[in-house]
Amino acid sequence: MGLLAEQSAAEGDRGIQSRALTALAETTLALDGEFGRAEELADLALQVVEAEDHEGRFSALDRRSRVARWAGRLAEAEGFERQALEAARATGRKDHEAKAALQLAQLHIGRMHEDKAEPMIDRALELADASGSIVARAEAANSKGQLHWVRQEYAEAGGWLTKALDLYRETGSASGIASTSRLLGRVAWKTGDPAKAEKLLRESIRLLAPMRERGTLCESQRLLAQLLLEEGRVDEAEKYALVALETVSAEDITSRATGRVALAQVRAAQGRDGESEELFREAVEILGGSEHCRILLDVLPPYSEFLRARGREADAAELEARLAERVPTAA
Repeated sequence: MGLLAEQSAAEGDRGIQSRALTALAETTLALDGEFGRAEELADLALQVVEAEDHEGRFSALDRRSRVARWAGRLAEAEGFERQALEAARATGRKDHEAKAALQLAQLHIGRMHEDKAEPMIDRALELADASGSIVARAEAANSKGQLHWVRQEYAEAGGWLTKALDLYRETGSASGIASTSRLLGRVAWKTGDPAKAEKLLRESIRLLAPMRERGTLCESQRLLAQLLLEEGRVDEAEKYALVALETVSAEDITSRATGRVALAQVRAAQGRDGESEELFREAVEILGGSEHCRILLDVLPPYSEFLRARGREADAAELEARLAERVPTAA
């Protein structure tokens, strides 16, 4: 793809050049985890795309938005995705418009603004149906399931995510199957079926490992570690917690934090409290400059529980106050 970008630049074919650069940005982000380089490539794609090439512009803007979101810069991500939405509308492609609407919805969910996310997801469902794209329908169903998940409406979440999984299987999308399996695993775990949850998480890991999608793979690994720990399988939990931290990229803010929490919980179970607390502190520090709010629910409550279990009520209360300040629904 790099060679194609160079050749198209030399030939003055800006349409192919912008698409090659956007594809490189995707690969650099998902596989290499190099956010800075992915940002440079997406910016270059936006510089060379023709003014009337709305599809090329949509793809570059959507990719640029995702880079910012993964880096924890949600306001920046929203700005690019709103431009992507306008470009999608200019193309007349309902599947592109649905994709942009879903990305904006995910940003709202990350900020704890489910009321803003819901109408965008419902609109995306309509657009996806009208587009005839199975992938678009799967993505919309997946997002609807995630919305129900964060609202703790687990039966509804399971229904929508199962629909998404069936659609992804119809298309043969390994990444879609893997990400949805992970979400369904969380639902199964939360609703009291750890055996099903383990099976789904392992399936997610099995599919993602050969694809080397580091950002999604590490989350499946750390969740499996936490599930195994809850089941009392400490040695297995340690294995997956360590692997998750090996998998995560150096620039992935959220997963660097959640991976440390998983290993901190393992170390606490092993009686290695000093190491555990250091990992918890690192996780909190990593998220310090991030605009993500919801991810704090995966980080601060386990740390608070660790402190309370050791009689440190004042420290735990201080941590819970910080959580309530950033995430009002946690109060």
